[in-house]
Amino acid sequence: MSYVINLETTTPAADQKLLELDRTFIGTPNYLGLEYFWHYAYRIPMRDITPSKRRRVHKKMLEAGLELSGKSPEHQRIIDRWAGQEWKRKYGIDEETT
Repeated sequence: MSYVINLETTTPAADQKLLELDRTFIGTPNYLGLEYFWHYAYRIPMRDITPSKRRRVHKKMLEAGLELSGKSPEHQRIIDRWAGQEWKRKYGIDEETT
C-alpha cells in the first residue's frame, strides 16, 4: 500500500504525533523524513529539501555507516548530492566555508 499525507492540511495535534513517531524511526529504514536528525552545521540545506530527499540522505548516511548527527566531508558529500548546490548560492555560502 502507498499513502500520501498532505502535511499542509493536517492539524497541529496530528503534526506533533507524526513528529513524535518519526523521532522513533531515526536510524531505521522507517524514517519518514519529517524529524531532524542531522548536525546543526547542515540545518540550512536540510530544512530546504523535501521529506523524500531527507529520507534519501538518511538512507545514504546509514548505508555509509555514518553517525547520523555527525559532521564530516562524507556527510557533506551526501547532503550536497541530494540537497543540491543551489542552497549554497541561495544563502551566499562559498565552498571554502563549508
